Formats: sequence, C-alpha cells, structure tokens
Amino acid sequence: MKSNEKSAKDIAFEKERTKFRREIKRLTNCLNEKQKQIDELNKFVEEKIIIISQQEDWIRRLLEYTELSEQDMKNLIEKEKLSSEITKHLYDMQQVFERLGMFI
Repeated sequence: MKSNEKSAKDIAFEKERTKFRREIKRLTNCLNEKQKQIDELNKFVEEKIIIISQQEDWIRRLLEYTELSEQDMKNLIEKEKLSSEITKHLYDMQQVFERLGMFI
C-alpha cells in the first residue's frame, strides 16, 4: 500500500466524519433559525411592554385629570355599560311595538 492511499478504516472514518459534519451543519442552521425567531419574539415582547407602559401612563394621567380613583372609574364605566344595555333593550322593545303596530 502506498503512503498516500487510505486504508478501509480511514475511508470509513472520513465517511462518518463527513456524515457528522453534515449533521452538525444542519443543526447549526436550525439553531440559528430558532435564535432568529427568539430575537424576533423578544423584540415583539419589548414593543408590547412599551405600549403597555404608555397605556398605563395614559390611564394614570386620565385618572388624575378626572380626579377619580381607579375604583371610581371602574364603577363609572360599569354604570355606563349598564345604561347602554338598558337603552338598547328599550330600543329593542320599541322596535317590537312598532312591528306590532303599537306606537309609544
């Protein structure tokens, strides 16, 4: 056997090494893609944190402006929702009476 000829054992080793290098490359690409997704999600989360912070600041300023506590504002909102529902129900009843030919 010449010095530059490879033995069967060397050829098998090179074949296995090539196989593992290919798998390492594939996994590295997969890892890079996952890292890119993580970076994009982190950016998305950071943007949402900023938006939430801005909205909390607006809420705080609006509460200060209206001189209402957070609970007072919640009560006021609930009262407005209830008034809106009652108005809708009255409107619906009026529509029923109109269909029946009964005008209020």
